Amino acid sequence: MTEIVSPTQPSNQDRLAAAVAHLAGIVPLFGMLIPAGIWAASRSDNKFLKTNATRALAAQIFLLVYLLLIPGLGTILALIFAANQAGFFTGIIHTLSIFTLQAGLVLSWLMFAYAAVRVYLDGDFRYPVLTLAIEGPPPAPTS
Repeated sequence: MTEIVSPTQPSNQDRLAAAVAHLAGIVPLFGMLIPAGIWAASRSDNKFLKTNATRALAAQIFLLVYLLLIPGLGTILALIFAANQAGFFTGIIHTLSIFTLQAGLVLSWLMFAYAAVRVYLDGDFRYPVLTLAIEGPPPAPTS
């Protein structure tokens, strides 16, 4: 059965590939290979897939930086407090950095799953801060 697709609407296959690109963010580090592969394999005229793969890859790179930065900062602060013999603060810093890391992971998993569902159903999802930083503000609606 042939699917009829309007020029402005992505096909079901393109929406599924874009959803997979976003959903791959649930697996940190190795999940970046999927949107990178989708971006590389998509045709040059398929702007929908290229845009969504780029957005998913940017979000996953941001998550990777977060995953490396939070424990690193927590360790540095804990070492500073340990050098000053403030053992109580060292325990608090470690606890806060572990909690922040776990909360960030859970929230990112929910965000990637939500992005995948939105892209598959609606055909568009923009990560709130990242898309604004990468692409600029969305175009104004025309009346």
